[in-house]
Amino acid sequence: MSDNAFNMVRKIRHLPGLKLTATLDPTQVSKRVKTSAQKMLRSGVLTLGYRSKARLLAEQMLSDAGRVSPATAVTWAAYLPDAAMLTNEAREQIEGLLGASKLIDHASSSADNAKYINDRYAQMVKALKTTRIGRLSLHTYQLEINMQIAEVVSACRTPLMLALHNELADKLDSTEPFHINF
Repeated sequence: MSDNAFNMVRKIRHLPGLKLTATLDPTQVSKRVKTSAQKMLRSGVLTLGYRSKARLLAEQMLSDAGRVSPATAVTWAAYLPDAAMLTNEAREQIEGLLGASKLIDHASSSADNAKYINDRYAQMVKALKTTRIGRLSLHTYQLEINMQIAEVVSACRTPLMLALHNELADKLDSTEPFHINF
């Protein structure tokens, strides 16, 4: 049975020394995928499911530019690939959001879970205060809170990062095809 090109690339893309290049024609990308990817690139927050086309496109464009998204917000957590970009004010805002999330968890669960909830949030606050460099994961299991945390992180972007993200988003409005490296 013969493999199609997609399956073949999927099998060999992690071989050492291999560099694959694809050509993306922005005129062939659906409007919904394009606008969703542009929104994620401009806001600096990756959302949606891990395998959504818009998210994959935004991630690949960031990766191709040698960057990562400042934050990712999904239903169960907010992920921050680089905690070094957080200011003290941002850390305080995130700690306040974690406190609000803790109150929501207490209100929506039984008294038997109180110790677990307190311990979980104490660990998240400790990680927030002590992590200065590297990845930070905050598992609140509340999409709205995770989105707000991601927005706080996104507000910490430098003007250079903002310009790069807007440039990548504008690239999708082009009528000319461009290359994406894998």
